[in-house]
Amino acid sequence: MTRRNREQELGPAPFDKGGLKGHTPFVLTTAVLAAAWPEEFPDGWVGMEDVLHYSKHGADEEDDATRQAFYRSRQRIEEHFPWLQFEDRVVGIRAKARIRGSLSPALLEWLWDHGDEYIKQSEWDRFVAARVRPPETPEETDTRLQAATARVLVMLGRTDEALRMLQESLAQPTSLRHEMALRLAWTFAVIRAGRIREFKGALRALSDLVKRELPTGDLTDRLLKARLRVELAYGRYLAEVMGRKDSGRIRETITQCLELLAAARRFQGGLSQGDQARLENVSALFTKARARIAEGVERERLFEDAKHGFLKSFSLAESVDDAYGMAATLYNVGELCYARDRLDLMTASVDQATEALSWFRRSVAVAEQLGITRDLYLDYARIADVLGVLILARLRAGMTADLDRLMSEADWHLAQVKARGNPLEQKLARWTDGRLGEVARTAGVKRRRDESAA
Repeated sequence: MTRRNREQELGPAPFDKGGLKGHTPFVLTTAVLAAAWPEEFPDGWVGMEDVLHYSKHGADEEDDATRQAFYRSRQRIEEHFPWLQFEDRVVGIRAKARIRGSLSPALLEWLWDHGDEYIKQSEWDRFVAARVRPPETPEETDTRLQAATARVLVMLGRTDEALRMLQESLAQPTSLRHEMALRLAWTFAVIRAGRIREFKGALRALSDLVKRELPTGDLTDRLLKARLRVELAYGRYLAEVMGRKDSGRIRETITQCLELLAAARRFQGGLSQGDQARLENVSALFTKARARIAEGVERERLFEDAKHGFLKSFSLAESVDDAYGMAATLYNVGELCYARDRLDLMTASVDQATEALSWFRRSVAVAEQLGITRDLYLDYARIADVLGVLILARLRAGMTADLDRLMSEADWHLAQVKARGNPLEQKLARWTDGRLGEVARTAGVKRRRDESAA
């Protein structure tokens, strides 16, 4: 059922606050929720006490006024939707109502699209989680397994193998669900391969899929689209926001991506802990982006919010033993320190440089222990750069011991990136190499350009 068909069945904007006012939209939405959630409402009956408990109604407790409001709301619903039939009963002094018969597909679709506007977030998350369904066919099982396998191959440094496997399957997608699942894995692989042309193509494909109308059905397609929105926001962050100076275009991109993330968050209750960690991580990236273009107290607050978001992502990843996700958030905290303390200006203090360095080292330690070499080189480039910042900070503080050792360590890390990094990582390495040359001249230390990358 398309959005146009739903609107034709339901009438013009029947659920917006201009069509139904006061208590009525909350009563109606709670009734639709009850009809769609048999585990919570076995018989589908709801009363005003349920409206107050589950919806964003705002009243603190049931009383004569709210009970009367329930009666009036029922009358308005019947006037507004003569085709929507209710059953009524009275339990003690409480009126109860439920939707007669099975729930209309149009009502169910509307609930997915707008129910969270009226239902409390905690209850909405519980409802969404209760509607998650396992794969229904062997083909769907194969698709999920293939997408997961591709991600593991990328983590093991076998990105080309993952891309070949996904390319073969994407040549003839069997359904929208199949294409969405594999495009997610494809984008994950392309980003880590650092292939700019394929990366741009992946973003275009994600953008097209996000705009596609979903078929009427269970929650699975909506959860996939939520994950698509998160990945599209992340891709746009890399392509249009990261490292860019403040501009009207940057602000517009941030706003658009925050809208993508807000739409994805509506279904966070049905996402895995790993995907929730991804959502929090990408959200924190945009909070950090907002902090970079803010000033004064607002800048400090946004950086603190971003750090909290990254560490929340870390905890969610930890809950499912996702060491890869944990390492990614540690790296992002290091990047936050780098941006917050403006390490690019080379004027940071010893403490500031040391803090950033400690987070990058933690990220590297996890990746090295797991043998995940693919993502090490970005960390290595940053470590080399921050070591250069630390050398200048120590020089200014009169702490001149070990400067040669720090430069040698920086050159070793840089050599790894030059030898094995992807094109984007090698570009960062060249930029870092130039900065380290300036550091060496200022501090009077020697470069170790013959450092082995073995």
